[in-house]
Amino acid sequence: MHSHVRFAAVLLLFVWVLPACSSDGGNSIDAVTDVSTDTDSSVPLDTVDQDNAGDTGTAETDTTEARTCLGTVEAASTYTLDGLDGPVEIVVDQWGVPHVFASTERDLFAAQGFIVARYRIVQMHVLRAVTSGRYGEGLLAGPGDVSNDVYMRVLNLRGVAEQMWEGIQANEPELVTMLEAYSSGVNQYLAKVASGDIKGSAEMALLGDIWEWTPVDCLLIGRLQSWDLSFDGRSDKVANYERYMEHVTRWQGGPLDGLFEDMHPLQPATDALSVPGITADRKSTLRTPAVSMEKKFQIDPQRLQTLQETLQSVPLHAYITSPREVGSNDWTISGALSATGFAMVANDTHLSLRNPPVFFEIHLNTTRAGGDLDLAGVTFPGIPSIILGRNAHAAWGGTVYYADVTDVYLESYTPGTPATVELDGAQVAVTQREEVVWYKIPEEGCASWIGSFINGVKNEVEEVDGKCKLTLHIQEVPHHGPVIPGSQMTTEEGGEAVMTWKWTGFKPTNELKTVYKMMRMASPEEFLDALSYFKVGAQNWVYADQSGHIAYAAFCQIPV
Repeated sequence: MHSHVRFAAVLLLFVWVLPACSSDGGNSIDAVTDVSTDTDSSVPLDTVDQDNAGDTGTAETDTTEARTCLGTVEAASTYTLDGLDGPVEIVVDQWGVPHVFASTERDLFAAQGFIVARYRIVQMHVLRAVTSGRYGEGLLAGPGDVSNDVYMRVLNLRGVAEQMWEGIQANEPELVTMLEAYSSGVNQYLAKVASGDIKGSAEMALLGDIWEWTPVDCLLIGRLQSWDLSFDGRSDKVANYERYMEHVTRWQGGPLDGLFEDMHPLQPATDALSVPGITADRKSTLRTPAVSMEKKFQIDPQRLQTLQETLQSVPLHAYITSPREVGSNDWTISGALSATGFAMVANDTHLSLRNPPVFFEIHLNTTRAGGDLDLAGVTFPGIPSIILGRNAHAAWGGTVYYADVTDVYLESYTPGTPATVELDGAQVAVTQREEVVWYKIPEEGCASWIGSFINGVKNEVEEVDGKCKLTLHIQEVPHHGPVIPGSQMTTEEGGEAVMTWKWTGFKPTNELKTVYKMMRMASPEEFLDALSYFKVGAQNWVYADQSGHIAYAAFCQIPV
């Protein structure tokens, strides 16, 4: 395990807030916000093709105007932070974008954590509380929030993030530094709010206890975004199976028997293969299920409909399985085909319009102090560095790649201690994980917030120290994943069955290493190397660099 290091140095962080300003004639300045803005005009800007390569304006014009705009300071603050290697300067420009200047990576990420928390700590805390299954502990929680907490405890994304942190501590010292520095910056902001040095927002008081930020929280936010963009493959498979059984019940044995299989085939439409290196006879490599579902399991469609209604009563499940108007796009053009000779990247991420927004725009720079990092773009609040944008050499973008990475299994289930499921003719023990959810006592008593979904998990609820304590006994099938609450049912053959979720994000991966490697990548080869660590939350990635090269890739783990 990596030991935590406390740094004795105490240095200063300067924050400058600039007024909305204009250039000649009072017109708004047409300067890109990701320029390496500098208050000292004698220091050259280390920028590569502002506007993601291919801007028709010149860097000199944008730079001059930006520096002119920086001649006036609306407000300035100085904070003393523990653990900095040197002074750090943060300039918040007229568009509200922070530009962070530091001498070391550690200082850069500590300052990023501090300034992002200053603007987005409420969002950060709510996201981690919801994903940890702890939002019900807050003052604003209601019965739906407790159902959400149980839902997230079943998925156990925080447990996955904890496993990811263990792996990083053992193998990735650079990521340890990044995560610990960022977390330190967040916590020092919280400490200054608690001491009165900085005035916190009114919303912070409504959240109740905002506990210490940790590297696990950073990784948890990342896994939440992956879940949001990939879980269930945009198709509610429990609902699909309900429709399937309706067809079986209605048409089996008649002229329309098999209608569902015709409409939703479980085999490719043609015998064409697209996997490189496959040399076997094509038709012999194609396969259909050895046993059709209706011959092995017969489930009453009404029982499946009840399960579906139970799941839809959980706000988070209703959200993740609901039809949404989506359609992000990105593209890249080689420098060989552009008028300027520079490659171009465009990226339009069609994520939900929320308040506050999903992304946080920021500029991170160590080059002014002699380092090699000059990053500008957007990140998810709670995650260090940037997710989409540019470094000193290249720019990149991403959109969701809709791979089917979630499966729902119908398991032959034998109750007992332990319960078992069938796998390849053998019985495999079902594991059990205990979780405790806390929430305020409702007027009608603790049990009044326990709905049908929560009762789908073995549980006990009691009042303890003026709060409700809900103890859950969550079942998991080792080779698949958690048993879906409320899915235990009797087949028409008299046997027992349960449903389980299997998602690639239930296993620890290391997408943060992709983020880290992107900070310095300068060639298509380095771009592809960085993406080799991106396993969950599939994206269509595009890339362009200052040499005119471009690349496209889609990376993720897909169950086969």
